[in-house]
Amino acid sequence: MKLETAVKNTMSSVLSEVNSVISNQNNLKDEKLVLLKNNIGKIVSIPIDDILIDENVRNNVETNTYEFFRLVESIRENGVLQSIVVELRETADGFKLICVAGHRRILASKSVGIQKIPCLIKSFTSGSQRTGAALSENINRENLYCLDIAEGYAELLASGWSEEKISIHFEKDKRTIKRYLTMANWSDEAKNIVRENKEKFPTRVLINEYVSRNYSSNEELESALLTKLQKNIEPKKKNISVKHKLNKFFIEKDINDEVKSKILEALNYIGILNNSSP
Repeated sequence: MKLETAVKNTMSSVLSEVNSVISNQNNLKDEKLVLLKNNIGKIVSIPIDDILIDENVRNNVETNTYEFFRLVESIRENGVLQSIVVELRETADGFKLICVAGHRRILASKSVGIQKIPCLIKSFTSGSQRTGAALSENINRENLYCLDIAEGYAELLASGWSEEKISIHFEKDKRTIKRYLTMANWSDEAKNIVRENKEKFPTRVLINEYVSRNYSSNEELESALLTKLQKNIEPKKKNISVKHKLNKFFIEKDINDEVKSKILEALNYIGILNNSSP
């Protein structure tokens, strides 16, 4: 009986300690929540690991581009100069801090070992309000790709915003908003073609050459996009071939620079080199 009593007392003591630890953790969490709520609308330094980045208005964040590497080096040398935007969202068991804008800055900061990052704390009452804030921040600061903007507008439209409200909020005319919404309705296949070849499909090209045309189907649009890629690829190969043959001819015939210049001028004049330029 003494052993049984001792075991019960030990277990009771352990349980009491566990409950005390949990209670302290909950108290700390409550205190932290109060502190964060008191700083809504202000910029504070927050541990980077406390911020969730799984909700992103961007389709993806490219970390293998020259622009991202340049951002990494800037943060390595100067730190984070522009605060990110985080949402304080209360949950049943506490709260979450979710990145609304600044995903690239967070990833770049993590890559150089930064532990804390300046954050503007926001609180939103609806998903559309959150999306609107994220789009505004990313468009203004992070050069959001046109398809990501288009899908953000479409998300706002689906959540109850009117085209007029989107137009006023982002200071764009209604015609521009309609063009972006047209892109948002393209098939995933068409969007993938565009995203994988962004340098060939800047916003101006997409709007002027594809949005403005009335394609009878997504298949027709996809075919037009692929044709555009082929036209960009084939002339480059042709250009390399022509220049290679010319250089070989100049060497074999021992053509001097003055004659070379006249030959190239004549070929450019009749369009052979111009038509084969990339």
